[in-house]
Amino acid sequence: MAILSYNEITLKKVILHDGEPCLVVASHVFRKQQRKPVNITKLKSLKSGRALEVTFHQNETVQEADLETKTVTFIFKKP
Repeated sequence: MAILSYNEITLKKVILHDGEPCLVVASHVFRKQQRKPVNITKLKSLKSGRALEVTFHQNETVQEADLETKTVTFIFKKP
């Protein structure tokens, strides 16, 4: 698991937020006039499916989730 800074949180990355794996579905880094930059992200929980909007500030880091994906074929037999 890698540690990501606020600007490394990009689309289709899976991060741990509040101990739950979440997929990043939108990410936008912006800076208002004299303020520090922030990253506004939309996350989708992989466990519950709920969507949430989270703002990450410049001094925050998150953990990238360690996931394994597999291609699976389901074969059903009619009784």
